[in-house]
Amino acid sequence: MRKYFKPVLVAIASIFMMYACQASNPNIETAKLNLKNKDFQKALAATNAAIKADSTDPEAYYYKGYVLSKMADSKPNPADRTDLYKRMREAYNHAKKLYATQDKSGKETYLMKMSLVQHWTQEHNTAIKLVTGDSARAPGHIKNAIAHLKNATEIAPDSLLSFEVLSEVYYMDHDLKKAQDALHTVIKKNPKVKPQYYLRLANFYDQDKNYDQALSVLQQAKQQYPDSIKVVQQLANTYLAKGDDQNAINAVKSLIQTNPNNAQYHLVYGTEIYKLVLKLNDKFSSNYDKIFDLKQKLKKTNNKQEQSKLKDQISQLEQENQQLHQKIQNQTEQAEKELKKVVDLRPKSADAYHTLGVIYQNRAAALIKIRNNTEDNKKASELDKQAKQMLEKALPYYKKATDIAPDNKDYWRSLFRVYTNLGMNKKAQEAMKKAGMQ
Repeated sequence: MRKYFKPVLVAIASIFMMYACQASNPNIETAKLNLKNKDFQKALAATNAAIKADSTDPEAYYYKGYVLSKMADSKPNPADRTDLYKRMREAYNHAKKLYATQDKSGKETYLMKMSLVQHWTQEHNTAIKLVTGDSARAPGHIKNAIAHLKNATEIAPDSLLSFEVLSEVYYMDHDLKKAQDALHTVIKKNPKVKPQYYLRLANFYDQDKNYDQALSVLQQAKQQYPDSIKVVQQLANTYLAKGDDQNAINAVKSLIQTNPNNAQYHLVYGTEIYKLVLKLNDKFSSNYDKIFDLKQKLKKTNNKQEQSKLKDQISQLEQENQQLHQKIQNQTEQAEKELKKVVDLRPKSADAYHTLGVIYQNRAAALIKIRNNTEDNKKASELDKQAKQMLEKALPYYKKATDIAPDNKDYWRSLFRVYTNLGMNKKAQEAMKKAGMQ
């Protein structure tokens, strides 16, 4: 970018000096003389005197902006330039308005525009260099980059690019609040920015566990991009993080209502439903671990009161697990239905086949968990049989996923685990090799 502006800036300097020779206001002549001597304070005072003498003279504001730009150029510390840039931009803007009102805009307007471009480019690109390549290892590089980017946004407040980069550099500096504010500015200035800006800002809020604000951003994104799968998925994930399972499901379901034959929508819906199943599975498994521990304590105590208390706790957990089991069953069936719809609409959807395999494998794992917590041998044997049936159901889906995407090592790892659990050792060895586990 600097190479592009270098010849333009040389031309700017020569044009400015040619125009400067034409100044007739004595205060401006004084400003020019002080500029030549690099006495910027006196030059600035002279331009202010010119403005005081005639506040409608655009030339006075024009030179004031130029003096402020030279003052900024003389400051080695980027943080010391910020206010000067602000005043420079304000002076230039006032000059442009006066030139336009008086129908005098010409080369001056061009020069002011290019001066702003030059300084914005310098500040923005310097920041980029500080956070990339070898410069990224320099002491204080992030703080300096932030100072340069703040200058860039002061020079060109409508530059969304500088605010975007500033947000990311704040994030690198572990300042999540300022990262949020900078990216929020981008969206506020242009609500029609790409969905990725909304998603990134929502992600910042999610990391801060400010789920309400994240949801607000994502709802705004959904208004702008109602058919964006990524927006709806993140909306659902944020609802899940907040613990609002029903709204998570409703968010994704809305996609299918708009286009019931869209395979990708069914895939997203089925996947989101299954995320809820996994969440319930975690609770279900945790409860069985607690039940196991409580039963161990029950065996070791002879205290009647303690035994009664432990039995009550076990009973409550078993009842909770019965309810969880029913929810898991219902939601798993719904997820299966959606994913089977996907393979009907899109027969080569490896993701859908693999997720169906995961569903059956996890159902087998849940049955094993129940078996491990029963003392009834007959029931345990029946649960073993059911678990094996689930693994056998998972097998063809995993195989289909590897047929469609033979280079996906995750799919082969899943297949390896099922082969191993079913005692199909030769097949397991082959899958292990393709999974890169040898």
